[in-house]
Amino acid sequence: MAHLTKERVKELYSTFGELKVLDDIIRYRAADADQLPILGYPRNDNDLSDYEKFTGQQLDSFIDGAANHLMAHGLKPGAKEVVAIFGQSDVDYVVAFFALSRLGYTVLCLSLRLAPVAIVNLLKQTGCGAIVHGDSSQTVKTLAAVEQERPLTKISIPSRPQYSSSLSNGAKSFSRQVDRDSETHDIALIMHSSGSTGLPKPISLSHKSLLTHPLQGAGMHNFAVLPLYHIYGLSTTLQAMYMRKTANLYSARLPITTENLLIATEAIKPEVLHVVPYSLGLLAETDRGMEILKSAKMVTAAGARTPDELGDRLVKEKVHVGVVFGFTEAGLLGDTMRRAEDDDSWDYVRIYSNVREHVVMDPIGDNQYECVILRSHPGLFKSASSEPWRSRDVFVPHPTIPDVWKYITRLDDRITLSNGEKVLPLPIEGCIRENELVREAVVVGVDRALPGVLLFRAQSADSLSDDEYINAVWPTIADANSRAEGFSQISKYMVAVIPSDVNYPRTDKGSIIRAQVYHHFADTIDELYAKLDNGQEGTLKLSLPDLELFLKKTYEEVMGVKLDSVDADFFNAGIDSLNAIQMRRMIQKTLYLGGHQLSNNVIYEKGNIKLLAAHLYRLAQGLGDEEEDKTPVMRELIDKYSAFGEVVVSTLCRVKVEYKLT
Repeated sequence: MAHLTKERVKELYSTFGELKVLDDIIRYRAADADQLPILGYPRNDNDLSDYEKFTGQQLDSFIDGAANHLMAHGLKPGAKEVVAIFGQSDVDYVVAFFALSRLGYTVLCLSLRLAPVAIVNLLKQTGCGAIVHGDSSQTVKTLAAVEQERPLTKISIPSRPQYSSSLSNGAKSFSRQVDRDSETHDIALIMHSSGSTGLPKPISLSHKSLLTHPLQGAGMHNFAVLPLYHIYGLSTTLQAMYMRKTANLYSARLPITTENLLIATEAIKPEVLHVVPYSLGLLAETDRGMEILKSAKMVTAAGARTPDELGDRLVKEKVHVGVVFGFTEAGLLGDTMRRAEDDDSWDYVRIYSNVREHVVMDPIGDNQYECVILRSHPGLFKSASSEPWRSRDVFVPHPTIPDVWKYITRLDDRITLSNGEKVLPLPIEGCIRENELVREAVVVGVDRALPGVLLFRAQSADSLSDDEYINAVWPTIADANSRAEGFSQISKYMVAVIPSDVNYPRTDKGSIIRAQVYHHFADTIDELYAKLDNGQEGTLKLSLPDLELFLKKTYEEVMGVKLDSVDADFFNAGIDSLNAIQMRRMIQKTLYLGGHQLSNNVIYEKGNIKLLAAHLYRLAQGLGDEEEDKTPVMRELIDKYSAFGEVVVSTLCRVKVEYKLT
């Protein structure tokens, strides 16, 4: 390692402070004399206890190899066209993302949750004709549907053997003439809106805009349970790299469960955790998780509003928790981490000083303010309009601290679930309201795991019991579900029936006043969600083979597709966190379980129908929650690996060098 002088450090930081394009982050880190790891990812996709670390120099070499590979498949340097990337957030994705940028392309990041019609629309709006994609079955299936609507050039995301061996096989390092002063204003990245108000809309960010994100990093080794095709995940990764710290990513091929999060965080020991409220809640529900949260210097949540009860509990436990607030369209607005030591207002955002003059809090009544971004903001997305950008995000001011703000809702009435998914209630409510038995329908679920609905009876339905009423209205709800995203669909057990003589808050025009409805019926809503965790068990007793048939049918009802076998992995078969909650609820309320409450993550913990059925059968038989006997497997492994040949022992000396600058 080259000797690191103070002069060399000053030179690096002087240059690094003048970044012009996204690729400079990797280029300058590759030239850094002190080669520290800036990216971490599980060495094996299925083992979260062992993280491989990559320096800037390694990533720089990988990116050159990937650039050469992509050129061999038809991409041309300096084309200044849009190329999409569609895959799982792993090391290959990171390398491909930077390789496309290094080649001079604008990168269109597509969420894996997008439907084919949404992808087709984004490709048309951005003039994109090529996609660099992953190889999962769902990705391949989605792209096949896209190709039926639009001609497409497809290139697989380069794999580790391809980009790591490219240079060793004699390929030259990639280089391209770059006018950084000019290209800093070019579009580096196109993200997209969630599509909650229709089809997703493209959001274009220049290199200059995107490079405002790393400036507000915590300067700590982080762990982000966030996809890189969302701006929060990409932003936190760039922040760590910029600050010469390690950005550790969660495995893209494992479900997010309490146990998986515990294994990863205990292995990494991150200084700062970046999560959505759903993942934060999983960690906070165990003693081990709480200790991890308390050991971190910072814990941030974003993407959805963190429930007040969760944040208050963490603060009481001395967790340095806070929220980060930002926009895809304008970067980070501020966070709640930069507060005084004795200040517990974890949910009140302090706007960053470098953007404060470009932000206006516009009063809209009732002590509420809409956040408005002026066109002078350095991180604002490209637009032909000269008008300020209205975020439609609503805040209230702190009662005593000036210019400190708490986010409360969206003007467009989106309901943000605890996992960050955003439900648009109006189409669902409008569809259900068409039923003559329904006086009003109000979708609920803010900061919850899944949506529900309050059904206000029409007088014509007074003769029906609640169950009869729900069954009568259910075809209409099913119709609404057929038009909604998977995470927006209403389950039959998430319906609360309100009598016909109960009034609800509404405007002079007769439409509901959503915030007041939520407040007025808070107890009803709480009772509806309490059933998820505290519902009484069912009475159905089944044999082990019949249990497997029941679970297969339950899966197919929830997912709407056939399951290949009882050994098929739930996560790989498409079960997401919402589906897992729905399956757990149906099992809990139907089966006899010997008085046991199923854990919130039982679907992911058991992994497939065969193991889940065995677990449920043991509970019903009073045999406890004992793991299957692994003794025969262990003996087989011992026999297999107990024959040792000649062993050559060498001693490695690891030297840790630290520099202290004065």
